[in-house]
Formats: sequence, structure tokens, C-alpha cells
Amino acid sequence: MAKIKGSLSLMGLGGDMQTAKKDSGLAEPLRVRAMVHRTTPLGNLPVKANFSPGSTGKAQAAVTGPGGNAAVRILEVAATETPLNPVEVAVDWNRIIKDALGEKPGPSWEGVLSGPSVRFTYALRTPETSRVQLKIHTRENDAGVDATSILSPVSADLFRKKGFQVQSRGQHSDRPTNDSGSKATILVVEKVDVQYSGRRGRGVVYRARMSVTAYDTASRSIIASAHGTALGGASSRKAAAERAIKDVANDLLPQLATQMADSL
Repeated sequence: MAKIKGSLSLMGLGGDMQTAKKDSGLAEPLRVRAMVHRTTPLGNLPVKANFSPGSTGKAQAAVTGPGGNAAVRILEVAATETPLNPVEVAVDWNRIIKDALGEKPGPSWEGVLSGPSVRFTYALRTPETSRVQLKIHTRENDAGVDATSILSPVSADLFRKKGFQVQSRGQHSDRPTNDSGSKATILVVEKVDVQYSGRRGRGVVYRARMSVTAYDTASRSIIASAHGTALGGASSRKAAAERAIKDVANDLLPQLATQMADSL
């Protein structure tokens, strides 16, 4: 067994230096290649991920293919006291010995043999919503309806509770930072479409469709997006349209706030 162990080696192929939030997994698998005498790929070799104390997590076990390659998916990482955390992909000797002896799965041979292994590092990422300034901008809206008013006090409070600084404005701002150096995120009302739907008693009913997207102004990338539709009834067209728009906003903005916080 020692002779076999001495002939094996593992080579890292990719997946190092990723980031993940607490209780989330890594986007890319940790990829390794098993070799015999560092020249011949070895297939059907079980490998697993080992987390260091304080940086526990969940991972899928894997087996190398005919070319000696294996991809170990990290499904979940725990909170730690350090931003950088190691995880090793190693040969699963416990599984090899148990398969050879015909024993049931279990930890009885755990730690008897160790190595070879490849060390990877991941960074634990925490939301930075307190450094993000949220600005409201209307790109297109229905005539007679002020779409920036969709950010109701309740919705604004929802964003603030998640750490966002909220500024409502009707014109676009390209400045990526404010005076405090915070990153600027613009919540753009992409389109508001209001159409007559019918009458309800003495009032009228309008259907409102709205698309909202949050952009990172520094990278011009989309952080989150949502779209929805709702009916609003009132005694006037404008009041009905605004009511319908607010109903859409009350449904969309909580979704956006969660998506935006999760993406940071």
C-alpha cells in the first residue's frame, strides 16, 4: 500500500482563489488530475475535499475519469474568522480501503493514510451593502405618470434595512462614487407601460407593466432585474395608473433588494 501511495500524485487544474458567501458553494469545481509516477493519468481514483478546522463545509465526492481528471464541487462553506480559507482535495484512502475489504461505508479507516493532495484557497465574501448608494432613475415611462414615485416609503425602508443608501432622482447620474467613496448603484425603471383595461363600478381599471433593473455604474453590469404586471382601479386615469404601478413596485422591489444584497 505504501508503494502504491508513493507512486501517486495530484496536480491542480483549476478552481483556486474563488469567493463564496456563508452557506453558499463555490461557482467552479476544484479540478485535479491524478498521475502515476507523474507521467501516466490514473482513472477510477476516489478523491474528496478536506476542510481545515474553522472552515467546515459540504462537498461532493468524486472519482477520476479515464484521463485522470476529477472535479470536486464545493456545495457549502461556513463562516470563518479569516477572509482566506484553505481546502484540500486529497485521495480518499478510507473509501479505497473499504472498497478493497468489502466493508460498508464509514469512517473506520479515516486518517490511516493521507496524501497526496492539492491545496486550494477560497475567500469568504460578505455583503457590502453599506458601501452601496442606490439611486433611482427613470429611463422611460407612461405620459403623466412619475415613475420615480414608485419608490414608496415602505420600499425605501426595505432597501435601507438591507444597508442601502437611497436617493430618488429622475435624471441619470454617471458618477460611480459619492463624497464618502461609496460605490453607486442605479435602480433604473426601464419601462412603465399603462393600458386601459375596463371599468370597475364608478372607477376605471388600468393594467401596468413595469421592468426594473439595477446596474453597477462602475462596471456597467446588471446586478438584478425583475418585471411584473398589476391592475389598479380609481376614479381617474392617472390615479388608477399610479396605483397599478405601486402594486407592481411593491411586488418587484423586495425581490430586487434581495437579489442586489445577494450579489454583493
